[in-house]
Amino acid sequence: MAWTYFHFNSKEFQCRCGCGVGSQIEHIDKELLEKLCAIREHVGPMIITSGARCPRHNQEEGGRPHSAHRTVPGETLCRAVDVQCTNTIARGELLKLAFQQFSRVGLAKTFIHMDVAKGEQYAPVAAWYY
Repeated sequence: MAWTYFHFNSKEFQCRCGCGVGSQIEHIDKELLEKLCAIREHVGPMIITSGARCPRHNQEEGGRPHSAHRTVPGETLCRAVDVQCTNTIARGELLKLAFQQFSRVGLAKTFIHMDVAKGEQYAPVAAWYY
């Protein structure tokens, strides 16, 4: 069932393999959505290149077994997104806002990863490069 949450919708978060993971708002961590809404209000439209991932797709993408993207309905919520960012100026603005909202941020050449993962396998504050 499709959903909308302020500036976001289920299509942006659904697993790219087509399995349906992320198609229900109950699959997505509300804290993640709230923080992303705060950022989107400043930067406008953002393209989410990866949101929820089923375990199989997560593995195919090279994601870690405990990836914050990994989503198992009824068990594990999607707690991460990758936002497309290929422009130097836009990347600087998005990074500034990401660090204001998130304590875990990853930077790649074409995207910025933001997550709200918590637990002993996750550093509470982290920044990394891909």
